[in-house]
Amino acid sequence: MLPFIKIGGKLIDSSLFFWGIGIAAMFVVYVAIGGRYGLKRHTALLSGLGLLVAEIIGAKLLYIAENFSLVLETGLTFGGFSFFGIMFSVPLFSLLYARSARIPYGQFLDFATTGILLELAFYRIGCTCAGCCCGFVCSWGIPSDDGLLHFPVQPAEAAADLVLGAVLLVWNLRGKLRRGEQYCLYMAGYGALRFVLEFTRIRTVLFAGLSISHIWAFAAFAAGTGIFLVRRIKTDKKNEYDQT
Repeated sequence: MLPFIKIGGKLIDSSLFFWGIGIAAMFVVYVAIGGRYGLKRHTALLSGLGLLVAEIIGAKLLYIAENFSLVLETGLTFGGFSFFGIMFSVPLFSLLYARSARIPYGQFLDFATTGILLELAFYRIGCTCAGCCCGFVCSWGIPSDDGLLHFPVQPAEAAADLVLGAVLLVWNLRGKLRRGEQYCLYMAGYGALRFVLEFTRIRTVLFAGLSISHIWAFAAFAAGTGIFLVRRIKTDKKNEYDQT
């Protein structure tokens, strides 16, 4: 466990340090792929900044909703995020931005997808170092502040996020996905991954062994899968009609 990283004689919270790296990597990716989505470099940077703000707001608001009584007791602090809130705030921001910039909504959502997964991967690396979001106690794994070894769910999720982001980006660039489908599959894929990995994490059970994150993960999977299938069916029917 490495809760702090020493740089230039100063101690920096490791979770914030790796999140910062993830944000920087996200911006690099946005600049690199922006042209493929009809965005110039400076526009891709500004879009990335807007997405970051939308992510923070969405994740913070959902955390407050999930922990309302605790927030009332301790007050509002910078710490504490529920990243499923991104699934709500990013589409809303993307809709507003796409309309103002006069670019296709689905195209902008696809642009946002890979950067978000890259950022989340680095954030989970920070969780690994900080010892938060731990897996269950086992005879091997990652030490936490309780002095025990825990299942390495954080690096497992980080690796899964990177693989999912890379696969979706390659599919999209090779033309295997239609406009807007990359984000749908991100929701479905991330929801499925989190639903499974949540069973390995120390969690507060609501019912039937499920936590609040299980509910959000299932909702993300269902929404992503449902929207993907509906879009495919509508597009196929339209193509058939155009050919007749």
